[in-house]
Amino acid sequence: MRSKLDAMLKQLNDEHIAMSELCKKALINTISVLTNDDKVQAMQLIDNDVVINAKQRDIEHLALTIILHEQPVSSDLVQVNVASKMVKDFERIGDHIADINKIISEISFIGFSKEREFIITMLNHASKMLDNAMQAYTEQNVTMANNIYQQDDVLDKNLVDVKLMLIDHIKVKDDNDCAFDLYMLAKYIERIGDHICNIASYIKEQVS
Repeated sequence: MRSKLDAMLKQLNDEHIAMSELCKKALINTISVLTNDDKVQAMQLIDNDVVINAKQRDIEHLALTIILHEQPVSSDLVQVNVASKMVKDFERIGDHIADINKIISEISFIGFSKEREFIITMLNHASKMLDNAMQAYTEQNVTMANNIYQQDDVLDKNLVDVKLMLIDHIKVKDDNDCAFDLYMLAKYIERIGDHICNIASYIKEQVS
């Protein structure tokens, strides 16, 4: 009986890593979309969100099956509980990536090259944060998990910097609509950072 439970817990862990890889791939592809202003690929990434949503349902179903049928002990329940919470943040990361690509598919970046490059830098930083969080998860490393919060401070500051850049731009050119869309791109990336921080907190919960 225990061997079956252990196999299911391993599957749960593997599914988490697979879901994080889906989010990471979507982030990397979004960097490509923004760099090349590829609106066709942006639309594909919007549609791809259903894959991340499906993975969430698979993980939640597996977690519920473990609880109902496999008599997990308290330490197992901690892992399952953490899994159930983490997938919600992965799903929200996927949603924000889709939101980002929706904006990219609809706007022109003419006159906003500096701001676009800054947002690409934010996306790269978020991608590295996700990598670090998942390394902390696989290694059960609390120190690495704690470092995620400091990395998120960078995205928080970046959001303020983007806002100031766009205010300066509006003073020169009356282009409020595009400026607002660019701010929302940065805001969605900042929210991705918040969800990665949530994942870091769940890692600490599991280790403790």
